[in-house]
Amino acid sequence: MEFSLAAINLAQQTYTGIDFPLLVATFEKMGITQVITNIDSGITRYERHNGTILSSPSFKTTSAVAARALKPAVQLSLAKHQRGDSDFPAFCEEIAAAGIAYWIIDTKNLTCDYYTLDKTLLLSEAIPKAVLPTPS
Repeated sequence: MEFSLAAINLAQQTYTGIDFPLLVATFEKMGITQVITNIDSGITRYERHNGTILSSPSFKTTSAVAARALKPAVQLSLAKHQRGDSDFPAFCEEIAAAGIAYWIIDTKNLTCDYYTLDKTLLLSEAIPKAVLPTPS
């Protein structure tokens, strides 16, 4: 599978919210080992197993990331987004208000770690393993 911003963008359009595990599986198939999404700066980095890195503009919060992190609010926003009850910009705004500045997806360990402005790990979530559909 191609490792390009066009392929990444297509995967993100195809698998959103409730389909997040399929997005992570697609990233892994592209050879991506880590995705760092920084909603404070508005930049996402895609790191590949061979050291190749692609960066792209991503969603940047319209208000400042809260200095005080509120784990229950982050968990509530995550649950809402995972059910498909919010779009990506709304999710980013909600978790920024709850004190999250960036998160790191690890495709090898199937985790998503959420960090505060001071780089403190606030929450680590396991990502369910997904199997990509076979093209017909």
